[in-house]
Amino acid sequence: MGKAKKPGKQKIDVDDLVPVYVPSLFEILLAAEKKKGSPLTEDEVTNLRDTATVVMMRRSSAESTAKARHVTDLDPANAWEDWLKRRASGR
Repeated sequence: MGKAKKPGKQKIDVDDLVPVYVPSLFEILLAAEKKKGSPLTEDEVTNLRDTATVVMMRRSSAESTAKARHVTDLDPANAWEDWLKRRASGR
């Protein structure tokens, strides 16, 4: 007889994992800019992105989280450009 699998123990394809910022990267940057009282620099955005709390989730779970938040978060790979666009649009 083989070993029984433990419930909840499934292999996860690491290629299916995506970072989810908690709170969202947009909210983190917005709060930092408000506290600073002036626009964030690219270095500040990059530093905040690199030091923020991130949870790795399956892509499907991350998409559900985004829907629950009612907003698409910034793309970490393009954080500076996405931040500038989002700030300019006011959302």
